[in-house]
Amino acid sequence: RLSSADKQRLDDHIERLDELQRKLEVVVSCGDIQPPTESSTSLWSEQGYSTNPDLNRQFWQLHNDVIAAAFSCDTCRIATMLVGDIFSPTGGDWHQDVAHQCNQLTDKEALMWESYQRFFEGVFLDLAAKLDAIADTEGTVLDNTLLQWTMESGPSTHDPIEMPVVTAGGAGG
Repeated sequence: RLSSADKQRLDDHIERLDELQRKLEVVVSCGDIQPPTESSTSLWSEQGYSTNPDLNRQFWQLHNDVIAAAFSCDTCRIATMLVGDIFSPTGGDWHQDVAHQCNQLTDKEALMWESYQRFFEGVFLDLAAKLDAIADTEGTVLDNTLLQWTMESGPSTHDPIEMPVVTAGGAGG
């Protein structure tokens, strides 16, 4: 014999198990999404990748393709990217020779901002455009997404004061 409260708890438990079983048996179908034709590994391992902004951009745009596919199939709702590529043809010790010198108002400042601009135009805006091209229940995937881009520094390296943050998307309202 079960009390009415125990019966309710048992029914709730069975309902949760049924829901778990249903989720485990779901087959995801994304229709006509095509896999990338190029491997990001081949770009990353190419000679001169670290100082080739075009290869950096292509590599991260392939990551954007994966994010857009996952969002459009509703298999993922959150993505993060930690991008360590410099998006600059300048070699050497970028961290010490450019990043730490950029607040000295030298040519290093221009190198730093050019690299940020290349990333913003080639990767951030690329992802925004790809998400905006995918129809969603109301509007586009971008309309229901919040993209955020920031970096670890403000006007000078490792300085969190006046750190820029750029957002795109409607965040679902």
